Amino acid sequence: MATLTVESDRVIGATPARVYAILADYRYSHPRILPKDFFKSVEIVEGGHGAGTVVRVRGRLLGLTQELQMRVAEPEPGRVLTETDMKSGLVTIFTVDSRGPAACKVSIRSIWQARAGVLGVLERLLVPRVLQRVYRDELALLETVATAAT
Repeated sequence: MATLTVESDRVIGATPARVYAILADYRYSHPRILPKDFFKSVEIVEGGHGAGTVVRVRGRLLGLTQELQMRVAEPEPGRVLTETDMKSGLVTIFTVDSRGPAACKVSIRSIWQARAGVLGVLERLLVPRVLQRVYRDELALLETVATAAT
């Protein structure tokens, strides 16, 4: 099985602390940055803010509905937040790096093992392109939320 990685990043004109707070808030803010054409539902299973949170996410990718149960960790609180699917092992990493007092670079990177066989070939060919678009849209929504007047 091949390891697949998809990454997208964007410089956002908001403080790293504000952006990270949005990412870590799974009750209110984080759901607001998820593109609705892909993410159909987000349900809090445990917690709701930062490390220890468990969310059930239902999404539609390439015409197929998928459900992931993601456990949140904060390997570097304030800078790196991860979501790991408890079934497949897919890991999504959000990294927030300062670009001065009122700006930061945010990256979203997912890593997972492609399936074997014909499905794996299709996954390797199609999923990275689609996820790139999803992550670009998510980063644009993050910028909108982070730069909105509070």
